[in-house]
Amino acid sequence: MEVVKNMRWYLEKPERFLEKKPFWRGGDMVMEKTEYADIDSKIQAALSKLRVHTITQDTYLSEYNPTLHKINYNRSAAKITITTDSGTFTTTENLTITSSFQKDIHATHVQYLATNPMVFEILNNNDEKFTETLTSYKNEWKFDAMESVKQKMISEQKKVGDFALLFQYHKSKGKGNVKVLSFPKHTVIPNYDEYGGLVGMSFYYSVTTDNKITEYIDTYFDKLVVKHKKIFDEKSGETTWVTIDKPKKHKFTQIPCVYYRSCVAWEYSQSLIEMFELIDNIHAVIFKRLGVFGMKVRGNLDKTKGGEMNFKVNDSQLLINIENSDSKDDVEILKFPSYEGFIEYKNHLEKRIYDASFVSKINMQNMGTSGNIGNVVQIAMVNNIGLANQSIKDWQETTNKMAQLYAEMKWLETNGEEMNYTKMKLMARLSIWIPQSDQQIIDNLMKADWISNETKRELSPMSATNEKERWEREQDDIAKKNEQKQKPKAQIENQADVEQLKLF
Repeated sequence: MEVVKNMRWYLEKPERFLEKKPFWRGGDMVMEKTEYADIDSKIQAALSKLRVHTITQDTYLSEYNPTLHKINYNRSAAKITITTDSGTFTTTENLTITSSFQKDIHATHVQYLATNPMVFEILNNNDEKFTETLTSYKNEWKFDAMESVKQKMISEQKKVGDFALLFQYHKSKGKGNVKVLSFPKHTVIPNYDEYGGLVGMSFYYSVTTDNKITEYIDTYFDKLVVKHKKIFDEKSGETTWVTIDKPKKHKFTQIPCVYYRSCVAWEYSQSLIEMFELIDNIHAVIFKRLGVFGMKVRGNLDKTKGGEMNFKVNDSQLLINIENSDSKDDVEILKFPSYEGFIEYKNHLEKRIYDASFVSKINMQNMGTSGNIGNVVQIAMVNNIGLANQSIKDWQETTNKMAQLYAEMKWLETNGEEMNYTKMKLMARLSIWIPQSDQQIIDNLMKADWISNETKRELSPMSATNEKERWEREQDDIAKKNEQKQKPKAQIENQADVEQLKLF
């Protein structure tokens, strides 16, 4: 019998709501025998045999937080022991060096995608009938701080792998709200049918009351929201999931959730970061043990025999002066094994880390002191920009649905009495951030003759959402003032004509 994974199938066994495609990193290589075939022939199709190593989202959180990095728990890694004595007790701790590459890479990825405001476009704006509606929509978007919601959802995805936006409408309050739900507070689980179509969206979480932990699953379908609670069945001695209350309607015309999943920002540089931390700690131990000054003195420095040696030490040098020039005494500086190679290799690893993460590190040293610095920066950041452009396309479906659900939420708030934003065929896309001044942006827009003035207003960093209406009002005011200035002159000319007629 063919399995149909619809809403009923999931409700039969609520444990199915918790089935989620795992995150993974690495796996077992599948070595297969090489086979040959004619170039125009066909072979039997096969399914993937690759087995991967699954990881939890706790791994991402640990990698993001330097205090939870693996190097802290690596017993084979060299460590520096510190012992402190407060007078009453003695504490011994191992000092481990960690890095914050993941946080730096994460912040850069988020900056490129979330800094600039969302760009909206109406695909059915014939005769500009929705222009005023879009202006009102953008004002509501700003008032509800949806740009902050956008920034948070991008940040969460780049940090823990996935997230969900939940749109809610509370009829009793006549108000809607938007929540960004992600790990660890909520485990987000999309529920798919047998063909990969979205059936529902589940949120798995726990609540602690009086030191008692209770687990819940909230699932949003096309029309209903269903809540389950995990309880202990004393009769069977097993835990089971039960429905809380009756399913409720959420008022939206579709599943009121937006889900997106992709790699964390540092996914392809994690192994390099772990190698850097290992080398960095070995470097620190060698520096502590061998990076101290040492010297060997040969001879008799007894003052009674005329030998005297003076030392002068500062931050940069050590001066040794032997007073008796005839003395055979000498001083030899001890040379310890060189560790400069560690620094060179660490610099090499750091460059590879940022290259693998598509992050360009710009400083005055590698920019130089001449030429067009702005162009140098943009050329150096070509990989960053390339990844951001690709990401914008990957996010397109997500941002479109976000804008459409927000339009529906605002329509529910007004009960359709005000502007109906849902009539707009609305497209929303992220706008890539490129380091340049506001004046540079405006100058470039003014030079672009092929761009309409309306688009220039939307893209200008100094424009208000109703900039077009403001400009039109100013033009009307100027026209009225010009008309008033010309009116007395016309009246004088008419009066002169009347006087001439009287002569006849």
